[in-house]
Amino acid sequence: MPIDTRLLLEKLGYSYEFLSEPASSPSFSSKRFEEIHERFSNTRLRGRRLYRHQLETLEALTEGCNVILVAGTGSGKTEAWFMYTALAVRSGLEPRVLALYPTLALAHDQVARLREYGEATGVKVVALDAGERERLERSLGRAGLRRVISEAHVVATNPAFLLQEVKRLGEGRDPILKPFIENPWLIVIDELDFYSPRGVALIDAMLRIIAMVSKVKPRVAVLTATLANPEELAKHLRSVTGRCTRIVRGEPFRVENRVYIVLGKDLEALRKLIKEKVRGSEDRLPRDILEALSDPERFRKEAYRVTGALRGLGFDVPSPSIDITEILASYVEDDGVTLVFTRSIAVAERLARRLREKLGDKAELVAAHHHLVPREERRRVEEAARQGRVKIIFSPRTLAQGVDIGTVVRVVHYGLPEDVREFLQREGRKGRRPDIPFTETVIIPAGFWDRELLGKGVDALREWLSMPLERVIVNPDNLYASLFTGMWKLRRRLYDHLDEREKTALKAAGVLGDDGRVNERRLKWVWERLNFYEFGPPYGIKRYLVHRDGRMEPLEPIGFCDLVEHFQQGCIDLANEAIVTGFRRGGRGHVTAVIEEPIGEVDLHKYPALADALEEYELLKRRWGEEPNVKRDILRGALVSQAVAVVYPPKRGFGRLIKIPNRVIWVVYGEKPLVVRGPKGETIVTDRRGAVYVTGETAGVYTDYTYGVTIELPPWEDPSLARIGLALLNIVLRRKFGIAFETIMYSVERLGDYKAISLHEPEAAGIIERLDWREVLKAVREYEPSGLDTALLALIDEVAYAEFLGKSLDWSVAKTAAERMASIIANALSKREVIEVAGVKLELVKPGPEHKILAVGVALEEASAPRGLLALALFDGENMHKWSGEVYLLPGVRPPDDLRTLELLAQDLVDYEGYKLVVPSRESIETLRKGGLRLLPRLAAEALDAREVWREAGLPEELQPLAVRAAAERLGWSMPDPAELAANAAEALQKGWRRKALEALEKAAEATARIVYLTALLAKRASRDNNRGSNAG
Repeated sequence: MPIDTRLLLEKLGYSYEFLSEPASSPSFSSKRFEEIHERFSNTRLRGRRLYRHQLETLEALTEGCNVILVAGTGSGKTEAWFMYTALAVRSGLEPRVLALYPTLALAHDQVARLREYGEATGVKVVALDAGERERLERSLGRAGLRRVISEAHVVATNPAFLLQEVKRLGEGRDPILKPFIENPWLIVIDELDFYSPRGVALIDAMLRIIAMVSKVKPRVAVLTATLANPEELAKHLRSVTGRCTRIVRGEPFRVENRVYIVLGKDLEALRKLIKEKVRGSEDRLPRDILEALSDPERFRKEAYRVTGALRGLGFDVPSPSIDITEILASYVEDDGVTLVFTRSIAVAERLARRLREKLGDKAELVAAHHHLVPREERRRVEEAARQGRVKIIFSPRTLAQGVDIGTVVRVVHYGLPEDVREFLQREGRKGRRPDIPFTETVIIPAGFWDRELLGKGVDALREWLSMPLERVIVNPDNLYASLFTGMWKLRRRLYDHLDEREKTALKAAGVLGDDGRVNERRLKWVWERLNFYEFGPPYGIKRYLVHRDGRMEPLEPIGFCDLVEHFQQGCIDLANEAIVTGFRRGGRGHVTAVIEEPIGEVDLHKYPALADALEEYELLKRRWGEEPNVKRDILRGALVSQAVAVVYPPKRGFGRLIKIPNRVIWVVYGEKPLVVRGPKGETIVTDRRGAVYVTGETAGVYTDYTYGVTIELPPWEDPSLARIGLALLNIVLRRKFGIAFETIMYSVERLGDYKAISLHEPEAAGIIERLDWREVLKAVREYEPSGLDTALLALIDEVAYAEFLGKSLDWSVAKTAAERMASIIANALSKREVIEVAGVKLELVKPGPEHKILAVGVALEEASAPRGLLALALFDGENMHKWSGEVYLLPGVRPPDDLRTLELLAQDLVDYEGYKLVVPSRESIETLRKGGLRLLPRLAAEALDAREVWREAGLPEELQPLAVRAAAERLGWSMPDPAELAANAAEALQKGWRRKALEALEKAAEATARIVYLTALLAKRASRDNNRGSNAG
């Protein structure tokens, strides 16, 4: 029975917040594994029944279909496809199965299970990546390795290795996996959720090529927990493989989980101490802080916010205290294993050392696990944990990704990660055995991100914990996949097999000219650099940790993108508690190695740029009234680094991305928080931040191909508000659409009077073009920001957050700005199609408010003097605002209130929303005036005349009615003739049918407004394209 942390915390005097997550289990079928294959009785599966989704997967594969299995952690996805393979081997077939895992090192436990099942059922399993290939070639020779591969039924590998094999085939060489590429029976893609958009695109590209060269189209099994669009992927797999595709869903396996957010020790005593300290100064305190101090329960939940606010106001009060070792010490008596995740290797080692000292003769029950620990030692720690000889393991990340110890009953987060995906990866390591009665999650605040969250109150942290995981989106139209498949065909001299999307991608990369000629030099350059993990040569950049005594300790190599974004001079490497001090360079100045020095040993004064930054840091700290200490601030997360690169993204769709490092910024957090009064008078506590620029040596350039767009802003747009709006837009995309932060990056550009926003995808996903930005605009309008969003804004954009503080954190300001940005983007990226009328091609975009066109339709019919019937319609492409009724045709008579409200709406849209009013003709202004309106005619005097707009776009006048009718048909709009409707109204009025007359007039006004809108919309696109053509000429 696991130790109950609730009892432990109460015994030690800690306050905590408690959440309970109910148990979850997939539905069982009636079949047992032995009934499927008798030899499963010799494995860990003996006596177990299949989950329903496992059986459905087996049935779908048996029927010859692809499968997309959407099921959570611990739901037996591996067993689902392996059963099918085992049955094929038993029936005398020689199946060839390619099983793709993100990395074999992290799929160690899955591969071990495959080998166990394989030994029992006669399925030969081989694990192969670059390192394993080298080892096997040394022991068996190349011929021996090829023999092992040819005899295998299952090859477990990773996409990076498979990509190199597919490239070898494209180059006409003989890849080691040729039998599995040219004759695959089943391709398994495990943990699709793990991959970035670029990785997903390359896996898709490899599938297309394998399907093209294979003798029989393979079955594909995609295993995922969070795929956003399985239906679209199913359709894509059908088109690639020609096979039916089934979507199978299964619940995750999870025992009851109890969550404890540790708030601090002896909080009631702390509350009373603080009340004494502020006695006599109550008039200096905000009301909500006084109320929290007077309410023990409220103080318990808001202790971090209250103490932060008081320190920010100049009161010397302690923070809530937590001694992690006294909590962890009890867990060594537990039946199961406790994993403790930390922010860095150094913190993991330091806590492990402190706990061993505390435990004395039980110190061997504690271990550390990270990539600097030799692989053999890591394996020993994992096995000792399975056998109960290790009870507590400290790890920064390695145990969060794929290692299955099985006996883990508790995960302790000593400091939360900044994204939910990593948090859930950590959480997925526990509770994987049905005999565990319950599991626990223990959250111990230990960093600035935790403080930022808790500074908004416990509810903000609860909200963060409940955020859904970022969704994996497979985009079959991603041009990055087409770039690879297109180059593969060119390498094979399959010029006639290029499809249109491949030609588009190749032209964007400069590989294919507009005349159809191939730039062989460019093809070779792009082909060699297009590798799975990044666009660059297939080797990394070495790193060394240089100690004071001259020792050079090799560290994990890095990629070329990492060099630009994280390892410039002055960058802080938290994982190794080191700082980048320089580079080694080879020919032409290329970086061959990064040099780092331990924070506790480095003399920053040796390096001019770092010495200058140190001076600035010390000056900033003293201005805040704080004692500078670089080492202390780095270790506690109060000094972090950001490498700033100059980014040149594509400006109109798919193209080349270039990143050049520019400088490094040290972000410094003050010991005293900053206190801001919100728009409703509430106290908001946030971290005091400062920036120190490190103008040191920079190195490297990173390039790739991706999507981007630059959109010019109207002259009146405020760039700082635009940035705030884009930041909130990013939050809405994350929280409402599941799009991970940094999937779309943004910037605001200003050069003289020119202002623009730039969006780009660091890795090609095609999301910018794929999103329905009108739906995004709608989501922004409906979104209600919370305290969590303040913390998220600070996390994703320091500059926007600083600007937002200047706006008193007023979310109404941010929402208005976000709506403006979403509207501008929707207008620029509206889905376009071409209609051809009388030999003239016109671009038609989807109508909507984002185009800022307000079309007027009016119909008036005189009744018995001095009265008449009036119908007025205002149309913005989506909403038809209308009024119809009786009016007096006399000067000075006030129109009905509802009609005046419609006039005021038009004024607001024109004056405050930037709409352009468009009228059918100048004569229609007189009709408005005759109908008793005053405000709208004045607005219409400055309005655009639809007929004039059409002529100014350079379009033939006689084309207008034909073009509008063609556009209406394409949009599915019914478009009655307004003149005919007006005649019907006059006839009905003569017969005394007033209601029918009004109905006809209303339809006439609506039809006129739609005609005016489409006229302006078509003319606007034609005018823009004509201007672009003349500018280009």
